[in-house]
Amino acid sequence: MAQQTVTVTGNLTDNPEMRGPTTNGGLKCNLRIASSRAFRDENAEGGWRTYDQLYISAEAWGDLAVNIRKSLRKGMPVIATGTLITHEWVTGQEPNEIRHQRIVLKIQQIGLDLNRYVIGCRRTDVQEHNAENLDLPEGEAEDYIDRPVSGGAPEPELQPA
Repeated sequence: MAQQTVTVTGNLTDNPEMRGPTTNGGLKCNLRIASSRAFRDENAEGGWRTYDQLYISAEAWGDLAVNIRKSLRKGMPVIATGTLITHEWVTGQEPNEIRHQRIVLKIQQIGLDLNRYVIGCRRTDVQEHNAENLDLPEGEAEDYIDRPVSGGAPEPELQPA
């Protein structure tokens, strides 16, 4: 059965984090999106009351990962489309092993919500991105890869419930 496409709108909770390269040379970008519904409430702080809050982890790979890292920053409103997947991993040894899982949005497309921003753009060259040939703003190149990608299961990023 085909996975259904999901669209999430919200704000980035942190700057996108680049990880890599993987064993095959690929790059991965992790980000987290906060989304909620809001209604006007003059009694609430800021004049708005939020409810149905959702915080979802997301990931992007390859050229999309690089473009996200170069373009988006904490607090920016985004519209992300992709599929929901489950990362599963085990910590500890038998008989005390603990199974973990988390749902992640695997991003296929992402864009800035233009309700609050005006942007300029430029087309990227069609090329394989790797840590050696990234065209980054001055001062970012040495800090481009935030963390290496670990082998095997994803590192747990557990959030308080």
